[in-house]
Amino acid sequence: KGKMHGNGKLVSSNRQITYVGQFRNNFKWGKGKALIKSINSLTGVFIANKIEGEGSHIDHRNDTKYFGHFKDGERNGQGNCVYPSGNRFSGLWKNNIPYQGELFLRKGDRLQGEWKDDHFSGSGQIQFFNGNFYEGEWKQNVPNGFGAMKYNDGSVYNGQWKNGKKEGNGV
Repeated sequence: KGKMHGNGKLVSSNRQITYVGQFRNNFKWGKGKALIKSINSLTGVFIANKIEGEGSHIDHRNDTKYFGHFKDGERNGQGNCVYPSGNRFSGLWKNNIPYQGELFLRKGDRLQGEWKDDHFSGSGQIQFFNGNFYEGEWKQNVPNGFGAMKYNDGSVYNGQWKNGKKEGNGV
């Protein structure tokens, strides 16, 4: 008696959250859309008040758009994110953070590999818009460690990199 069940609209007492969609036994449960503080919107299937499976998250403060898989209310699994800069990430997410995939930069560069703490770190490669190609180790979005750069003029540098710059003579 008095429980929310079926289709409806819920506005929190402080008016910070509005949910329109399906309910089951007082839970957001089924297809719905939540608008949080006019800042974030989540659209998809909700189970026990959390978005699950395929859905979308739009951050209206900076117009970042995520479309993909959710688990326990967080981005988990395969997903795509478009950033206000025009860059876009496609790959795997865990606990709202990308950890492996491809980043397509607006200017035409394409990075592919591992992510850590929301940065390109670990092993990976980048195809630059000018035809240069790097494959090797990364740290904080720049080549760091052993890697090989093949330049568009056909020359190659194999060797150590530090903070995005060649270190030593290489091969």
